[in-house]
Amino acid sequence: MTRLVLTRCIINLIVLVVLSGALALIYFAFTFSRQKLEDEDVEFLYKFLLEFLPSITIVGLNLLVPNLFTYFVSFEHYSPLFVVRITLLRTILLRLASLVMLMVSLNDQLNCKNEEKCDCSRCWETSAGQEVYKLVILDFASQFLVTFAFNWPRMLIAKYSKSKIAKLIGEQEFELPKHVLDVVYSQTLCWLGSFYAPVLPLVAMLECCLLFHIKKFACLVNSKPSSTVYRASRSNSLFMAVLLISFIVAVLPVAYAIAEIMPSKSCGPFRVYDTTWSVVVESFEELPEWIKTVLFFFGTAGFAVPAFIVLVLCLYYFYAVSTANKQMVAVLKNQLVLEGHDKQFLLNRLSAFIKQQQEHQKAMRGHHDLSNAS
Repeated sequence: MTRLVLTRCIINLIVLVVLSGALALIYFAFTFSRQKLEDEDVEFLYKFLLEFLPSITIVGLNLLVPNLFTYFVSFEHYSPLFVVRITLLRTILLRLASLVMLMVSLNDQLNCKNEEKCDCSRCWETSAGQEVYKLVILDFASQFLVTFAFNWPRMLIAKYSKSKIAKLIGEQEFELPKHVLDVVYSQTLCWLGSFYAPVLPLVAMLECCLLFHIKKFACLVNSKPSSTVYRASRSNSLFMAVLLISFIVAVLPVAYAIAEIMPSKSCGPFRVYDTTWSVVVESFEELPEWIKTVLFFFGTAGFAVPAFIVLVLCLYYFYAVSTANKQMVAVLKNQLVLEGHDKQFLLNRLSAFIKQQQEHQKAMRGHHDLSNAS
């Protein structure tokens, strides 16, 4: 037991080191690309690679590092359900942390809060939108290439080859959490970049439509059924929690940028304001007095306290309903067990009765044969 706990602690430490290294690599890639792009004597192809270097780094890490997590978790000896959860949690942490690190790097390099460190003529909002666009494009390209250029040939090799090694390498299961996480990641990119790239929701919608068919091909053609059974209720709640966490992580950087970061002075509709939030404040001041009074009332204790009480009562009601449903489920399970015992008892009695009748008929037939013989 002590050895198992020590192994898990060491693996968790290794996971943290891997995550830290991945974030450092993203920051280095972004800083390196920005420094090199400032040079004027850069060839077109090299400049193109530098433009996509941070996005390529993030997509590459998203493809490679989860495989390390899957390998590490095999040494921790968790239950199958917890293996799915811990692997999913680590993968989510990697993907969301990489997006946050990209936004932090972008903030350090491009925003004009400190005019001595950056060029205020640069439209950092456009750069932020471009980075998210690149991530969306490369993420879709990676999904397409992995499905059709890597996994499909593997399936063909495993299907038409008689070699055990080929079947071991080529056979692949449909990992439901991984594919759901890919869709959630695409949605997170849409949430993150919609403020800076208004057309991004349309692009993300088209990507999700195409991604559905790619995943369908991966499920029906490339993969065999998963050995892990996923219960619909638990899986749905788990994926909804993942979606909620992704939404919060995507909204926080945008909210911080709206409230704190100075807009670009050379472009954009907010260039005359100190912050983007100043537009909201200015628009609020222009509202009629009665609307201001109503909105201010929503921020007072006279509204907050009753609303809190109502929410607590609703929460208690749903908790009570959930508890009652659990008790009813337990009662129904006991009834099913008792009915099963009753059915087994009746079947045993019926079998005994049939056996007794058969023996009686056999005895009567033997007695009848003896009577005929005499």
